[in-house]
Amino acid sequence: MNKPTKIFIAAAVTGSLLIGGGWLRTRNLEHRELVLVTTCKAEDAKAKAAADPYAKMGTLVCDPDDLESLEQTAGIQAEMVEAHRAAKASRLAMLVPALVLLCIGAVPWLWYFLLRRVAELRSAVSGKPPM
Repeated sequence: MNKPTKIFIAAAVTGSLLIGGGWLRTRNLEHRELVLVTTCKAEDAKAKAAADPYAKMGTLVCDPDDLESLEQTAGIQAEMVEAHRAAKASRLAMLVPALVLLCIGAVPWLWYFLLRRVAELRSAVSGKPPM
């Protein structure tokens, strides 16, 4: 195997590892978000069961998508919004560096591939057999 191919394969493997690590981090952040949503729902149920007069006015909003549009949140809701934003940002965070690394690793292979095609074209035009 020649050097450009080894570089390309190393870049592909490293890019795959980056994507895998990013996927694991995203899963961890999504799990944290799910735990916070469950905690929010449990707090809401506990407030209603305690006959809190304020709990009868409404329920806690436990959907991070709805809470994200609000300017100010507090307590468990603020933690949910923070976890939701971190999970959203993490989804593509490792994809871009992995693709950049793959493109950079493909440059030497592509360069030598094109040089071989140019040599074949030159020998075809000149009528000489390829080397």
